[in-house]
Amino acid sequence: MSTKENFAPIISVQRPASLKYFQDNKADSVRADFSFQSRVRWTLDNKRSFVTSLVLGMAPSKFILADTEQCRLTTRNTRDQKYYDDWKDKGVNYINVDSNNRVTTIAEYWNNQFGLESGFYDIDDSIIEIIEGENDTYDRLPDIVREKLNSAVVTIELITCASREQLSQLFIRLNDGM
Repeated sequence: MSTKENFAPIISVQRPASLKYFQDNKADSVRADFSFQSRVRWTLDNKRSFVTSLVLGMAPSKFILADTEQCRLTTRNTRDQKYYDDWKDKGVNYINVDSNNRVTTIAEYWNNQFGLESGFYDIDDSIIEIIEGENDTYDRLPDIVREKLNSAVVTIELITCASREQLSQLFIRLNDGM
């Protein structure tokens, strides 16, 4: 028996999307596999800062998701097929490999669970004041700020061919800086 490890590349595609498109069409069918993905660990200040960064166009990081249907179709390993089938049976179309804090934070903000950072926002040559408890939650945002948030561009890297082990290794490599 060989002691050498087997290595194979994953296959993925990158797509830009507006935040509203992501929330309306993808977010409800994204789940994290906590056997390798970390649970949410951001503080309220981290969450507010991230949403503010989205409004300002300063949140360029990728959402790395594995497409359960595509990965299921491309794997030859029966354990991996079962892994993806189990997720599909739970209504999960995308396994969150690296973006759980971001995806969870956006959902919480969309559900008015916290407010945007207070201050003056320069949006399309207008100065808009965001005041805590008044107009800082998603439903209460001034229209111009809500539209800026809705149209914020996020990059989705969609993995279409990977084993369950490769997803775990990718998460480890990303978070170890490799």
